[in-house]
Formats: sequence, structure tokens, C-alpha cells
Amino acid sequence: MGRGIFGLNECPHQGIPMIFGSITGTMVTSNPQEYEYGLNNEIITCPLHGWEFELKTGKSLFSPDQVSLLTYDIRKEEEEIVLYLKRKPENISINDFQCSPLCK
Repeated sequence: MGRGIFGLNECPHQGIPMIFGSITGTMVTSNPQEYEYGLNNEIITCPLHGWEFELKTGKSLFSPDQVSLLTYDIRKEEEEIVLYLKRKPENISINDFQCSPLCK
């Protein structure tokens, strides 16, 4: 079974689409007067104000307990992709989705 994270495509600050943000690393905790870059390809940065979020959890780097991207667990189960919602949906729409060659 594969597993991943699906995130809502908007920054919690002003709703800017995160799809335009950069996936990078960031400066990590290090000794005084040392600058260490880490978490390469694990951070997404808001394109408007530069807020940084962990891709795996959606949590912000500046206030992880208070600010985060809305995320959902997503898993491949047999031949289907399943998105696990955190609440019961009010209405359900089922579409026959076909993946393009880019997502295979």
C-alpha cells in the first residue's frame, strides 16, 4: 500500500494558491554563528509572504501548533486512491477520474 499527504491548495494566511510556492529546504537549528541548510525538498514556501510549511505534515515552521496547511491522508488501496477526510462529508460526488500520463 502506498501512502502520502494531500493538502488543500491555499495558504492559511491569505488563501494564496500554494501550487505556485517553491519546494525547497530551509535553515535548520545549528550552533551560534553557523548556518546549516537542511530539510531539502521537504518544505513548501508560500509565494506571497514566504511562510514555510512541512510537506509531510502541513505544519508551519514558525508556529507548528497554531498554523498549518489543511492536509488529508491519501493511500493507494489495491487499485484505488483513497482520500481520508477528517469529517463526514455533507454530500458526495463520485467522478470517473482517469490519471494523465504525467501522474503515472
